[in-house]
Amino acid sequence: MDPDRDFVVLTTPHIPLGLEEQLRREGATVERRELIRGMPGELDPYGSEQWKDQYSKLHVFNLTMYERILFLDSDMVINQPMQGIWEDQAAWPKSGLASTGGNNFDHPTPPLNDRDDFNGGFWLVRPSADLFETLLKVRGYNDWDKEQGLMNKFFNSKAQHPWEKLDHVWNVNYPNGADIDYGVHA
Repeated sequence: MDPDRDFVVLTTPHIPLGLEEQLRREGATVERRELIRGMPGELDPYGSEQWKDQYSKLHVFNLTMYERILFLDSDMVINQPMQGIWEDQAAWPKSGLASTGGNNFDHPTPPLNDRDDFNGGFWLVRPSADLFETLLKVRGYNDWDKEQGLMNKFFNSKAQHPWEKLDHVWNVNYPNGADIDYGVHA
């Protein structure tokens, strides 16, 4: 962790309060938010609420007490310190979002960063209440991918709010030994 920055954990009401207290004791800043409901694809095709909290990640865009936030999904593994990401050339994204391009299992090292989609589990944002409200109104995306589909539609490079590309040294989907040797951080 970076001692100069808050480590923020976004939680929803189904997270036990005791767990939130444990996170605080360990140094995290806990931000509890309500579930974002009423979004396309909220229920899976079988009516399950397994992914009910996916859209709640969008609350990151409304944490306006911060100038920038690096969002990491809970399944992200950090291999090296992340402090340098704040100096990346894309670290002040005009559109409000920077990330690394999506890739597959058989990607080259480093990945080409030539895809238009980005990793929905790793992004750097400039929070804005207006941007948050705008995102909640986006429709017409692949709702199978929940918030990732929404964000990839809104921040599409061919749209009005193109996402900016961070260096792939910060994150790779499906990392392999060559990626670790290359120095991938997460």
